[in-house]
Amino acid sequence: MTSENCKSKDFYANFGVNVYVHVLFLFIILSCLFMFVISKLTTQGANEAFVTLATQSIDEQFTKLNPEQQALARKALQGIDLNTLSEMFNHEEKTRKYNNEAIFESIKSNIFILVLFLILIVIFAKLVCYKLPIKHILLENVIIFAGIGLVEFMFFKYIILNFIPVEPSFLVKYLLDRVKSTLF
Repeated sequence: MTSENCKSKDFYANFGVNVYVHVLFLFIILSCLFMFVISKLTTQGANEAFVTLATQSIDEQFTKLNPEQQALARKALQGIDLNTLSEMFNHEEKTRKYNNEAIFESIKSNIFILVLFLILIVIFAKLVCYKLPIKHILLENVIIFAGIGLVEFMFFKYIILNFIPVEPSFLVKYLLDRVKSTLF
């Protein structure tokens, strides 16, 4: 059959494919945004937040001690090999590494399956001689998601990354409580 003899547009079929493409684009864009931007920015942001919290809190709390307490704290810490202790934690955590790799592989597999399914839908439509306005559907979704993606990226970069979820003193207080409960 020639394309002139194929069925005309069917609202429900076009709507269904449009919704599927919309969901597919959303999944791909959010996945790529997560894999290439958000995961890196959240790691960087969390690391910077912990460094800032620890530095500010420890320095602030240490300066609140009188000179005798400061000397006693220094003397108590001299018996601990802080370099060896630091080296013990100076490696990538295997659980974190394997978990993140599994998440990224799952995302890639899901994208592949969803794109493959879309290709099968388009092929099926051609085989049954159905005029599927795939170019229109793709263009419409690209335009929509370009705008949504930009808004989400800006929201994440300028709002979420500047949000401070933990009190600066929380980390030091928690560490001191753990030391007290473990040692005393």
